[in-house]
Amino acid sequence: MKRDDLVRAIGEIDDDLILQADAPPKKTNAFRGWKRWGTVAACFVLLFAILFPLGIRLAKRNAVGQGLTYDLMEGIVPRQRSGIPAPITNDAATAATDFSVRLFREAYDGNNTLISPLSAMLALAMTANGAKGKTLSQMESAFGMSLDDLNEFFYSYRTGLAQTEKCKLTLANSIWLHSSSNVRSAFLQTNADYYGADAFAAPFDKSTIRQINEWVNEKTDGMIPELIDEIPGDTVLYLINALFFDAEWANPFSPRNTQPGTFTKENGERVKVDLMIAEEVCDYVVSDQAQGIVKYYGGGEYAFVALLPNKYVLLSDFVASLDGGSLRSLLTNRQTGEVRIRLPKYEVEYTVDLSDALQNMGMTAAFGGKADFSGITGRRRDLRVDSVVQKTFFSVDENGTRAGAATESGLYMSVKPTFVFTRPFVYMLVDTRNYLPLFIGAMNDPTK
Repeated sequence: MKRDDLVRAIGEIDDDLILQADAPPKKTNAFRGWKRWGTVAACFVLLFAILFPLGIRLAKRNAVGQGLTYDLMEGIVPRQRSGIPAPITNDAATAATDFSVRLFREAYDGNNTLISPLSAMLALAMTANGAKGKTLSQMESAFGMSLDDLNEFFYSYRTGLAQTEKCKLTLANSIWLHSSSNVRSAFLQTNADYYGADAFAAPFDKSTIRQINEWVNEKTDGMIPELIDEIPGDTVLYLINALFFDAEWANPFSPRNTQPGTFTKENGERVKVDLMIAEEVCDYVVSDQAQGIVKYYGGGEYAFVALLPNKYVLLSDFVASLDGGSLRSLLTNRQTGEVRIRLPKYEVEYTVDLSDALQNMGMTAAFGGKADFSGITGRRRDLRVDSVVQKTFFSVDENGTRAGAATESGLYMSVKPTFVFTRPFVYMLVDTRNYLPLFIGAMNDPTK
């Protein structure tokens, strides 16, 4: 595409998309949910950027004015469906789990690592609805399912979320468009139908930074108070997912049993931790490479999985061996019995750019100069994914969300299997219907 054509394409505005001002999202207290037990939050951002040449027509942006954001969903209502959502197929659940594990493998850097594959998939799936040609085919290949199947999978997943008094999971999606750009109504309609997405046209100045962070802060109940601190000058579009999980254990740890302990890192260094101690009936798993526990939250719809590599198996080697099929097989063949658990308390805050991981998984076209996202704008132009940023928070204590791994020593020393998480392990938060990981982490040092 010629530069002049590119400039004209960017400068065109569909006035019908900007209908009326929308007040900024209500600001919440950034620390309102911080003290809630068992809280997990993740945000995922896709940043679409195009290098702007000087001289772009900004008349419409100036007309929008500083700080004004327009709701692009005026007149776009999610289509109502008759009947209940179709059940998620085993093939779709396996493909989603496999994508989750492969993304974690690519993101693991040898240190404490924490990602939310579910949050990543939701943001990327919304993006795929605007992709065409090779860009779309690569995304479908990475997901392991077609775009139609992906949309149906997430519609069923999102509308069928289990909620109990002691276990809550919320998902929120939004699209933020630079007010000097245009977007196809079909793109907005599809993401409204399947993902319940909000969409806004904004000036992409300091006010937009504030509004995006307020939206994320509200949707994560204060767990992620700030997602972005600047908007690069060439940015034209954000797609954002926010995920919030708040749960109590079905069988909590007793604070009276928590004791000081020692955690040995992979390099042999020892650090002091607080170990939660319990003897209880619990699901557990055993394989050639690892052992672990499956501990449920209230209602039983979600569970915490902790996998400790067997002796002489490095955590990095264990992570490299994971795949979706073997993980699902491991979890579906779990055993139940009375066990002993020694699990460290910890909190993890993590920020990562997943661009390299996604490109290593085959999504190269989306990041290149020939990316085709004409399904968003209606015109093929050099609109590409520039960066993929995710922030996560994970808290583990006696009352709620926690992480762990299993050691083999107890299996030889006691009638009751003993799982002592005092060396590096992998942990997950999964739903117990599809075994789709909401979060996957590697714990190398609980003190950081």
